[in-house]
Amino acid sequence: LQISRSGREGKLLYQLRNIAAKEGFRGFYRGYVMGIASYIPFNILWWTTYGNVRRGMPDRSVQTQIACGAGVAAATSAAFIHPLELVKTRYQVATSDTVAAAGVVTGTRNSDREGLRQVVRNVMGESGPKGFYAGFLPTLMRSVPSAIIMMSVFEHLKAKRKDPGQESAL
Repeated sequence: LQISRSGREGKLLYQLRNIAAKEGFRGFYRGYVMGIASYIPFNILWWTTYGNVRRGMPDRSVQTQIACGAGVAAATSAAFIHPLELVKTRYQVATSDTVAAAGVVTGTRNSDREGLRQVVRNVMGESGPKGFYAGFLPTLMRSVPSAIIMMSVFEHLKAKRKDPGQESAL
C-alpha cells in the first residue's frame, strides 16, 4: 500500500487478493526471514549503544542522557541495518503491479523477484556500495526523533513504576 498509486491499487483488499492470486500464501511472507534477520542485530546494537551512551554521560541530566542515548542508538543501528532493509524492501515490492506500471521493473530491476542475492547483485550493478544507503536520510529523520520520544516515555514510566510514591526525576 505504501508504494501503490490511487484507485484500486491503494485498497487493502485489492492488494491482499492480488498477492494471494499471484504468489499464494507464501507471498504474504516475502522478505519475512530477512526482516527477522535484521531485527535481532538491530535491537542488540540499539540497546547496547543506548546503555553505553547513557553510562558515558554521568554528569549530564537524565533528559540529556536519554535524548543522546536514544539518538545515537537510533542513528548507529539504522546505519548498520539500512542495507539489509533496502534489500528486503526491494525484494518485497519486486512483484508489485505499481512498480511494474511505473516502469521501474526494467533491466536488472526485473530480476529483483528472483531472490535476495539477485537484489544485492542488482544494487551493486546499479549504484555500487553507496546504493545500499539510498533513502538513508529519511530513515534517520524518522528514527532519531521517534527513538528520543519513545525512550523519554519509556524511562518516565519505568521511573514511575519503581517509585510510585515520589515524583519522577524526568
